[in-house]
Amino acid sequence: MKRILIGLLAVLLVVMSVGCSSTPSKPAPSTTPAETPADSPGAAEEPSAEGPGCKVAEDADIVVLNYSDISTFFPANQTQVSEGVPSSLAYESLLAFDDNMQLKWILAEGVDVSEDGLVYTFKLREGITFSDGTPWNAEAVKANFDLITDDSYGFKGVSRLQVIRATEVIDEYTVAVALENPYAPFLNVVANFSGFVSPSLIEKGQDAWSNEIIGTGMYTLTDYRSGESMVFTLKRDYWGYDPEIAGDALLDGNIGFNTITIKPVSEEATRIAMLLAGEADIINWLTATNIAMVEGSGMNIVTKPGVMIGYMYFNTAKGPLADVRVRQALTMAVDVEALNEVVYGGRNIPGDSIAAPSVSYYVAQKRYEYNIEKAKALLAEAGYADGFTLVAWEENDTSDIQRGEFIQQQLEQVGVKLDVYPMEGGVLATEVSGYSGAPEDAGWDIYIRGYSASTFDPDQALGRFTTPQYPPKGANYSFYSNPVTDELAAKGAKTTDPDERAAIYKEMQEILWEEMPAVPLLVNTYIGATNEKVEGFSFLGGGGFYWRNAVYVSE
Repeated sequence: MKRILIGLLAVLLVVMSVGCSSTPSKPAPSTTPAETPADSPGAAEEPSAEGPGCKVAEDADIVVLNYSDISTFFPANQTQVSEGVPSSLAYESLLAFDDNMQLKWILAEGVDVSEDGLVYTFKLREGITFSDGTPWNAEAVKANFDLITDDSYGFKGVSRLQVIRATEVIDEYTVAVALENPYAPFLNVVANFSGFVSPSLIEKGQDAWSNEIIGTGMYTLTDYRSGESMVFTLKRDYWGYDPEIAGDALLDGNIGFNTITIKPVSEEATRIAMLLAGEADIINWLTATNIAMVEGSGMNIVTKPGVMIGYMYFNTAKGPLADVRVRQALTMAVDVEALNEVVYGGRNIPGDSIAAPSVSYYVAQKRYEYNIEKAKALLAEAGYADGFTLVAWEENDTSDIQRGEFIQQQLEQVGVKLDVYPMEGGVLATEVSGYSGAPEDAGWDIYIRGYSASTFDPDQALGRFTTPQYPPKGANYSFYSNPVTDELAAKGAKTTDPDERAAIYKEMQEILWEEMPAVPLLVNTYIGATNEKVEGFSFLGGGGFYWRNAVYVSE
């Protein structure tokens, strides 16, 4: 058996270490906990008494504005980054990425991996309970893995955990997870999983999974008004404050907030106005062109180079987009450098591979030249000299709408009329990620949206462009199918030899760049803002929030 120590593990892959612009924390005063009612739908029991190390003030209440609403609370069905904002408060996994993209043990303390790579035996952290009092143990792990690997439910957000063949309880705090085949990025995938739910919630059934949260995390959901707000209240006896339980996962007593209220606000101007007016303390997603104004108003800007790419997906099963020449022509027709300047203030990085640079085994490709005449010639060669009309779907966030309008104007120059339909993020996720019909009948010809390969592994970044990853099982929003890349992806996931994986994923990137099922427009830099009440807040490399250094600063 091979013992894996995460403290010495370089994330099992090659990633770049990046920083953030948040400032050092300062202690908040020690007070008694606030009382918060728990009588709303989806609310958990009221958090219990002060933990041994918790020193968070009872007035440490903040408001977070998220750019999109959620479609579900259930981790196994979440497909958009914005849904991870509330999930990260209440749910935890066996291990997780920190804000420097390093793996850290959370609900487990270590793992033994069999020599053949087929069995992962986890030693669980003891003394932890779910917010409803149910103990965290091997039975809880088994209940979760048995559920999310049950194909009959068709969960949309855990396709890469389907490699699990069986989960066996060894003793109360030891659990063995057997895989169908060796799977190199397994620990990365588990770390990227939003978290484990209480077995009692599983027993309640599907409606409860979507509308309630019962996890082991730092906060409990105490008020939920669909489409308006959700309130998370600190568990002052959270295990992370207890040195006897937490070990090297111990938190400083001042880390955390008494309550965190999350509100979905899709319009960026409204988010900014509420922050400046003191109606919010953190805003998620700020366009680079607004940085100077927000920073000049005394707010703190938080940035993180990320793994998310804004893609223009082509439905390769429909009409003109089934022809690779058309896809290449439309790629040439979009001036990505100008898009970056006009919409993002030059803060992002033009994509030069289907994968982001922070994904392991990334290989830069020669970027397509912006050339209107060459694009027109390719369209004529494909039989579309007179142009055609396409339907594009996108999110209704401000910068996304601006991006769609820019692309619309660009494609018009080559005779392609693009009808763009912005939608609320939760609705869009349901309509696209949950689509189960024939690819040629999908409502979109083009889908413009970001995707974060937050395992930092090419099995996710590249492997999703394979036939088994069609929605609703996966994120192949282009419905791209190629037996060569299907076979390469399967081999790359199974082998643990770094040189073999490098060769496989190099070839995949070259094929996908030639075939262009989706244009990787720009690699995003995550940008948010906070007021003076919040310090130590940062983004994760995948675009989620990292709370484990964040503190409230009293006036």
